[in-house]
Amino acid sequence: MKKFWLVPIAACMVNLWSPELARGQADNVFLEKLPSNGRVVVLGNSITYAGHYIHQFVTAGLLNGTYQNLEFINLGLPSETVSGLSEDGHAGGEFPRPNLHDRLGRIMDTLSPDLVIACYGINDGIYLPFDPYRFEQYVEGMERLHREVTRKGARIVLLSPPVYDPVHDESYAEVIHHYADWLIQQRDEKDWEIIDIHWPMFEFLTGKRSTDTSFYLAKDGIHPNELGHWLMAKSLLKAFNVFKEPLPNEPGTFFCHHPDGIPLLRLCSERINLSRDYWLHKIGHERPGIKPPLPEKEFQHNYNLLGKKMRDKLKQIQSNPISVKQIK
Repeated sequence: MKKFWLVPIAACMVNLWSPELARGQADNVFLEKLPSNGRVVVLGNSITYAGHYIHQFVTAGLLNGTYQNLEFINLGLPSETVSGLSEDGHAGGEFPRPNLHDRLGRIMDTLSPDLVIACYGINDGIYLPFDPYRFEQYVEGMERLHREVTRKGARIVLLSPPVYDPVHDESYAEVIHHYADWLIQQRDEKDWEIIDIHWPMFEFLTGKRSTDTSFYLAKDGIHPNELGHWLMAKSLLKAFNVFKEPLPNEPGTFFCHHPDGIPLLRLCSERINLSRDYWLHKIGHERPGIKPPLPEKEFQHNYNLLGKKMRDKLKQIQSNPISVKQIK
């Protein structure tokens, strides 16, 4: 499948900056497995809205014979923050960045998810040098998100922000390192469930760039390509212990191995995107320019039809679940 050093920060942040600690905490951490049935809502910004890591994560699990009775709903919204901040002139001055907390209550009340997976941070520094106030707003926003979801009786798993490519702005890459470190540390300090996607992506990026200076995971420094999304999906698959064996570094190596891998990935992507458009509109948001949903009856018909096609594929797969050991 082919769609396919750092500037010092304010002294008040020194106690948070420890990449060795962050990476050490992230290694070999396994969360409680996904529920066997129910509804999973994924929240985030434009990276989540694009959703490739969600499609890959869900399809890989289905190929492995797991979470076939889970409904995954992608509610990522481009430009969104958890901090409620927006830079001057965002989107050419057309609109400020949307704030997750303006819609979070409606999401929880409308969908009653069993599990929420959320990925925020890369927008929350507003692409400016580190500022204690902006960092505090991010911290408060994440704490509020965790509190509101758990108050509604749902489980929440938080993802550290994806890597920001330092080629585009070294100082902002450092800001996102700190945001990621703080979130990872909440695993020990507050017993939060955290999946680190930041440091695995950074380590992969710097390793590749050491031999190929033109290599990138995100052409604009922010939005990962298909490989970047796969690195995110791999961290989720590892954390939820879906695969015990090491996963290949290329998504094509994984999905092309199984005869039903690419067809199932396409069906899964189409169905999740269809649901995303419907529920974003149904719940409501303040972000202009979002793709409109299909009319209600057409949405239900197409959603059910795609579900049937996926179930038919899964019947074939059940007799031959994929094992990473089979992939050469």
